[in-house]
Amino acid sequence: SRSEVLDSFFESKRLLKTKTLVQNIITIDFSPNLKFPSETYLPIKSASAPNFNSSLYLSHLTTSHLGQPLILVPTISSSMVPFTGPPIFHGFTLVPQQQLSGQGRGGNKWLSPPGC
Repeated sequence: SRSEVLDSFFESKRLLKTKTLVQNIITIDFSPNLKFPSETYLPIKSASAPNFNSSLYLSHLTTSHLGQPLILVPTISSSMVPFTGPPIFHGFTLVPQQQLSGQGRGGNKWLSPPGC
């Protein structure tokens, strides 16, 4: 079930003690002691996004792992930044509402406006 996947994620060895994932470029922090976000620090708080319906998302999700857990962030330099480093968790998905310096195949760079 979805709650079992989330429980497994938060009880994993990498998160159990500090509630942080330290990757090569960025630290993703799920702890209650959040600081201001930066290029190298991404605080995650459990809150409803004003323009994202998590119930609708979960009702249409047909995968058993991909998209679980889903982390929605307002802005990030590139959605690939959190994935440079050790594997995070099978199914972990990060969706930015805006990317500032995304990079595609062949090194193509782009900016994505909010919501795209």
